[in-house]
Amino acid sequence: MQKLNLKKKKLVSYVILFAVILCSLSGIVNATIDDVINHERKASLTIIKYENRHGTNMDSTENKPLKGVTFTIYKLDDDNFKKSAEEIYKDIKDKNIILEEKSLETGKEGTVKFEDLELGRYLVAETKAPKNVSSVISPFLIDLPRTSDNGEYWNYDVTVEPKNETVYGDVTLSKLNKNNNPLEGVIWELQVKNGKDWSKYDYNETLMTNAEGKIIIKNLPVGNYRLIEIQTLEGYILDKSNIKEFIVSKDNTSFTFDNIINEKLSIKKEIKTDNGYCKSVGIYKEDEIEWRITADIATIIEKLDTYYITDVMSNGLDYISDSIKIIAQKTGTLLEKNLILEKDYTVTLNNKNMKINFVTSSLKGYDVIYVTYNTIFNSNVIYGKRNENKVALTYTDKINIDGTSDKSIYKTESDIAEVHTGKLLVKKVDKEGVFLSGAKFYIATTEENAKKGIYVKNKNEENLTAISNENGDVVFTGLKYGEDGISAEEGESFYYLIEYESPTYNEDGEIKHYNLLSKPVKVIVNSNSGNYEKGVTVEIVNKKGFKLPFTGGTMTLLLIFLGTILIGVSIKIKRKKGAC
Repeated sequence: MQKLNLKKKKLVSYVILFAVILCSLSGIVNATIDDVINHERKASLTIIKYENRHGTNMDSTENKPLKGVTFTIYKLDDDNFKKSAEEIYKDIKDKNIILEEKSLETGKEGTVKFEDLELGRYLVAETKAPKNVSSVISPFLIDLPRTSDNGEYWNYDVTVEPKNETVYGDVTLSKLNKNNNPLEGVIWELQVKNGKDWSKYDYNETLMTNAEGKIIIKNLPVGNYRLIEIQTLEGYILDKSNIKEFIVSKDNTSFTFDNIINEKLSIKKEIKTDNGYCKSVGIYKEDEIEWRITADIATIIEKLDTYYITDVMSNGLDYISDSIKIIAQKTGTLLEKNLILEKDYTVTLNNKNMKINFVTSSLKGYDVIYVTYNTIFNSNVIYGKRNENKVALTYTDKINIDGTSDKSIYKTESDIAEVHTGKLLVKKVDKEGVFLSGAKFYIATTEENAKKGIYVKNKNEENLTAISNENGDVVFTGLKYGEDGISAEEGESFYYLIEYESPTYNEDGEIKHYNLLSKPVKVIVNSNSGNYEKGVTVEIVNKKGFKLPFTGGTMTLLLIFLGTILIGVSIKIKRKKGAC
């Protein structure tokens, strides 16, 4: 009896459960969408676009609105209702289907809003994006309206917030001169590649190197870029073919171009001395002068179609034929090359102007040229003044993007070196100040040499001689003066005059010589020593009457001294004999 009651209870439970299920199903069947969706209403779709930023010093979690994204929505028909978003979008792009569409672009807030939309299912596609977007989002489907997040009502104004992964690149470029010092004021242009063509990128400021020689570019979107130098400083070689190309991508966001050298070539002129090379040198008139020109060679010398040296000599100088020699050298190495006339360079000499024109390809791999040649003073020399030699370098200073010269040239300022030689003018007079002619002199560089009879010689190894004229002028020309490196106006040297034959005078019909000078006469040679008006006038006085000559030196004086003693002794002996 008890088992029967249990079976009845289970049966009742099943009936109640079935009834509950039927009631539930009945409610579902009766609650259709027509009962809850208002087909008289319109819907809207708001899309807020954010970016996940990737790049140097960027926070990828930052929600930053993304401007410039175009969204297109397509109203689906019944034929496409069961397809996936990818399938539908492919059919649209392949023009297999044509659907009603609307497009809007996000503004600075990253937002677009499609309004007054018919209810139904839509395909949403991102049809255009800024270059910094590494990849667009996949198309997706959305129903309008859609249930609210809590499932309690239908939402006719739907908002979605898709995100794009964006990439930004930073570039740093540094510009130096040949001495590795920062070069300020060099202007570059940033270009972006569109298909096969390059165009100027619309950057918000002029790309000019700062005091550190740097350009810093930030927030470049994904793309293929290049930097081209478009303006440099005066005299520096502008090489547009030195292009710096880079590609901003998710895996490459930071670029550095260090130590880009701008070259400004220089040239200098010097004179060879016993102690090296100087800008200002005093020499004897008859000595040959060896000049040296030092000129920079550009590292891109083969791209330059113009590279020549102009050398202008003073009227007082003559070029010594065939004395020119040219060596190209790589600094700090043993690499050097003797350049060959007519093969590597040509020389044109027009009066005092010399032009040395180089074949630029012959200089590739070297960074300096040394040109030497010799000159000698001529009759146009200016005594006590600078006899200058000027040199300048002319070269191509602009190279096109394709590496060819654009025929623009730059000429350096002239570099000047000078040689000088002196003139000495003194007066020969008697004690009354009357000019004396016929006095003959040698000249020595030191008092010791004067006493030893070591005198300045000419090119024939003969002692330089000067003879006083009717005005008493004693003139030596072509005397070296001043230390190496000291200018013609500032330099000076001491010399010593030795009179080796005195002038004559007539006394009662007899021709007699004035007394020779007893010691060397110290004189100074400088820029004014040859000018009687401006120079320090030195008057050398000769006297009449007996005076022991200086000529013969110490031995002569000794013999005279001994002779005097012997004469005295002889007189004393005679006196003793007379007394006996």
